[in-house]
Amino acid sequence: MKWPWIRRRRCQKEADRLRQRLDELKSQRDHAREQRDRYRLRVSKGEGSKPTDAGEIDAVSSALAETTARLEKALVEREEFRVLHREVIKDLELAEANPLPLDLDYPLPSSDLLWRIGGMRAASSYLQVGETVKRDLANFCQMVDRDITKFQSVLDFGCGCGRVLRRLPDIFPNARIYGSDVDGEAVQWCEDNLPFLAGTYVLPEMPPSNLKSDSLDFIFAISVFTHLPLAVERAWLEELRRIAKPGALIVLSFMPDTAAAEHFTPDMAVKSEDGFSFYKTMPIPELPEYYHGSYHSDEAMRSVVGEQFDVLSIQTRAVNDHQSVIIAECPS
Repeated sequence: MKWPWIRRRRCQKEADRLRQRLDELKSQRDHAREQRDRYRLRVSKGEGSKPTDAGEIDAVSSALAETTARLEKALVEREEFRVLHREVIKDLELAEANPLPLDLDYPLPSSDLLWRIGGMRAASSYLQVGETVKRDLANFCQMVDRDITKFQSVLDFGCGCGRVLRRLPDIFPNARIYGSDVDGEAVQWCEDNLPFLAGTYVLPEMPPSNLKSDSLDFIFAISVFTHLPLAVERAWLEELRRIAKPGALIVLSFMPDTAAAEHFTPDMAVKSEDGFSFYKTMPIPELPEYYHGSYHSDEAMRSVVGEQFDVLSIQTRAVNDHQSVIIAECPS
């Protein structure tokens, strides 16, 4: 199957469709404005003489309100399509610059699922980041002198639609591999499309989960603790302690506190204390309401993770050259 050609063709078709819809909305907006102006003229001056009938004035005012509402709705819809159009054009450019391999081992998720895990709909980005993080995980194990081939049970905690999960058989050849996430649709996609999985789990918004106690010897979470309030972090760290075997390796990515300035000003923080800050971001309907943006200093991350695990190492900007990582071990 010629994936690169199909991807480009679909992107271009979607871009053309959205552009046509934008033109339709622009015409609808202009028509609504003309109607509104005519109604305003009738209310203020009448048609040659000032209206005297109260019923007529009420009818004209009602029509004006209805037309104005139509206009406002059209403008909102038009802006939504503008955002989507920009996304599709960006994805089209990425698809042209980075053709997908012709021999994918597994299918690709829908563009909606891709967007939920990374804010992009480009399949090329999904595949590239997954490959990079796979190599990063192998390097982290090497850093702390752990033989990656000896792990028997591996959990991708916050697997989404399998960006990293689909790569794990490459580096964990002898392990039972599991995926878990609060996004049930994404978990179902993994269940349906990644046949090597030993099991999947839809997580509740807050623990406990239905994962077995003392059952996993490698747990990693990429772009999970980058979104949680501090109380939620602590709750899930306690849950990870419950499901980890003694001596299990724990790898968690986090956003360094210095990165907050790239997107926010200090006064925008919902909470800020002792090297931890939390910011509201655009909500994602399929994810918990608490899911926004969190940032940690190395000391803050060491402190909160150290409540449950023995911290082995912290590496700055070590995950995909973007997020930092903390590597820890479950106490015996």
